[in-house]
Amino acid sequence: MNFAVVGSGNAAWVVAQAWAERGHACHGVLTRNPKDGQALAQALHAQLAPLWPSSTPFDGAVLLAVSDDALPIVAAETRAAFPNALLIHLSGATHRDVLPGRSGVIWPMASLQRGGRINHSKTHVYWEASDEADSADVQKLAQALSNQVHGLDSDARLALHTAATLSNNFVTHLLVESRRLCDEYRVDPRWLHELWEQTLQMQINHPTGDWQTGPARRRDNRTLEAHGTMLANRPELATAYTALTRSIQAAYPTTGADPDTTLNVLNQGPKSL
Repeated sequence: MNFAVVGSGNAAWVVAQAWAERGHACHGVLTRNPKDGQALAQALHAQLAPLWPSSTPFDGAVLLAVSDDALPIVAAETRAAFPNALLIHLSGATHRDVLPGRSGVIWPMASLQRGGRINHSKTHVYWEASDEADSADVQKLAQALSNQVHGLDSDARLALHTAATLSNNFVTHLLVESRRLCDEYRVDPRWLHELWEQTLQMQINHPTGDWQTGPARRRDNRTLEAHGTMLANRPELATAYTALTRSIQAAYPTTGADPDTTLNVLNQGPKSL
């Protein structure tokens, strides 16, 4: 399928190059950054097109590789320039209906960096189309990125994106802050690695187990206050600590894990998510 690209950032490079390698021809690159746009156009053996061209009969796919905040305006401008095209965005958190007319979403659940590649055998890619007529084309473009593709509507995709942010972006931030705290007191942060690995493996292999422990679950106020003092010079992190403590206590009204639940889950053996 022929396609054009709006944007020249990380997502544009990774997705457009993957499509080109799978035999989809690039019609042109449109961007506000002529230097990066020209480099991407050359890599795709395409032309750097004007932004915005006069209305064209092009009816292929137009990839909108721009920020979520820019999508509504860019989508309207793209539709005016390409009234017959199939518009596609890559956002996990933005509804498909932000795109007027023929449209679709292809969201690779991965960090996209220029020069990198999507793992074709492992990365999960989620797609949605505005109507049945375009479903085959959207799915085919999704399959050019990975063989792990799934149809998913906008509401379910937003839920998955939120879950990914909680478990990936937020956890990454907390891991970084944990290392910084160790460094500040000259404690080797590698001493935490076994605990991190154990926590992750329990969640992957035994997702229904009652694994939440710690001072918040136990209502150990003395320890909670000591941690608060330790974080006093980091007010944003201290606020996050308090919010997470309240969330844990709301989720677990009892102070200890249910031993029967834990034992039953372990006896069942590992289970993949």
